[in-house]
Amino acid sequence: MTVPQPTQDGSFINCDQPPLARPLPPSAPSSVPIEKWRSDETEEERSGALFDIVLRSPPWLVSMLIHVVVMIMLGLLTVSVQVKSQLHEILVGEADVIDEFDELNDNSIIEQLTPDIEVERDAMELTDVVTLQDFELEAIPDIHSADNFDPAAERIELGPMPELMERSGHLLSHVSATDAGQGFHGRSAAHRSGMVRRKGGTPGSEAAVVLALQWLAAHQNADGSWSYDHRHGGGTSCTCNMPGKFNTRYGSTALALLPFLGAGHSHKKGQYQQTVANGIYYLLKTMKIDNSNNVGKMLDEGNAGMYAHGLATMTLSEAFGISYDKELRGPAQAAVNWIVQSQGPMWGYHGGGNDTSVSGWQIMALKSAYTAGLQVPTPTTQKISMGLDGLQENEDGAFYGYQGPGNRTATTAVGLLSRMYLGREQNHPGLLRGMQFIAEKGPDTGNIYYTYYATLAMFQYTSGEGSVWKIYNTAMRESLIAAQHKTSHETGSWILGTHVNTGGRLYSTSLCAMCLEVYYRYMPVYEATRFGG
Repeated sequence: MTVPQPTQDGSFINCDQPPLARPLPPSAPSSVPIEKWRSDETEEERSGALFDIVLRSPPWLVSMLIHVVVMIMLGLLTVSVQVKSQLHEILVGEADVIDEFDELNDNSIIEQLTPDIEVERDAMELTDVVTLQDFELEAIPDIHSADNFDPAAERIELGPMPELMERSGHLLSHVSATDAGQGFHGRSAAHRSGMVRRKGGTPGSEAAVVLALQWLAAHQNADGSWSYDHRHGGGTSCTCNMPGKFNTRYGSTALALLPFLGAGHSHKKGQYQQTVANGIYYLLKTMKIDNSNNVGKMLDEGNAGMYAHGLATMTLSEAFGISYDKELRGPAQAAVNWIVQSQGPMWGYHGGGNDTSVSGWQIMALKSAYTAGLQVPTPTTQKISMGLDGLQENEDGAFYGYQGPGNRTATTAVGLLSRMYLGREQNHPGLLRGMQFIAEKGPDTGNIYYTYYATLAMFQYTSGEGSVWKIYNTAMRESLIAAQHKTSHETGSWILGTHVNTGGRLYSTSLCAMCLEVYYRYMPVYEATRFGG
């Protein structure tokens, strides 16, 4: 199979050559051991001893030490300037100038990101917390026009699939926006800064995202993929511990790409244009195309199968949605088609099943696909709703189990978010009760998988405004900023959650970064009417 390949400008051409080399950002220099001098020596004695050592040292050793010191100073300066430059570019967009974010210095960006906070949780109410603030949309290209929305079926020779040729009806009409691309508009340079300010982000949270993307880019494999065992990426100089054990490539590559796409970087634009292009190329060149069924599969081995496919479909859909690159439409739709065809009534590790966790990523992928303008049939969303009915603890749908009815925390967050994406009214008693539970529990750095879904659910429900969101968001934001590594080669990464032994540092870093991108990744469901919903 011949697949599109990224070129220098981020476009894809039809050839089988390997991906282009990608520039990697400099990593933070390792610390240099310093001899501890005796405490009873005077300053003059210390200076004299040091001078004597230098005089007796070979010239080559003195030269080497001088070069090491200079390189360390230049490295520290480069990292500091790079982070500050990127942060300023993010916070001061084309349309928004945020005065209170302009007073930044190197210390406030890197060393003082985590002020001590106390979160007051008493007397929280989830009623009357949604306050809508109107703001204008940037002009969005109409990718449904004949000029801009031609299918790329010839790239993978997809045949017609008539049942997918109509957009989903009422169930997904609440998903962000009804016009393709508008649901991703918060990620653009023109709007990201305003979303950060209005929805609860800070210079500290944006600096943490900048550092996370640097770490992820530095650990990309030569073929464009990522591995949960991050030591395979970035050459042989990696000294980061806690590698993952999953032997998967689709899932790890897609999970690593999502934070770049969430921050508005695509294969067409942004600082990480080549990084993203190489990652997408890896997914495209390894996708298994089944022309007889008009599907594209990105299935890792073992129980990671549909987990990986859901993540990879979500990635291709978002890459298409924020770039308007018609060459990605065919492959992305083929991946969506496999989710649709393998449903029954929800999804399991290898296709049809009723696994809330696996299904959560398929629902997220369908949500991104719909927002991007791809075809998601109404029967699929109707079956999801019925599948969730079989997983809820009781009839009101406040709590959800794993592979049957129950009230587990992570699957409850998945279920509630899915209900919102499927059009459940904001004042539904079960949704209100479930969100009250999440508000009272708050974020949990010991379970970053739960925190990822809970953060999305809380943001969607409250529209990122009001006292309940402020309390939850402050706890989530500051705890993640405080837990991010900021020294040595691990700078920008996280090790949090119950799955780090298998997913490792890459898994934890990707989910934490997406939590801190929540302010602009998706437009809140209950603001959909402002975008034509």
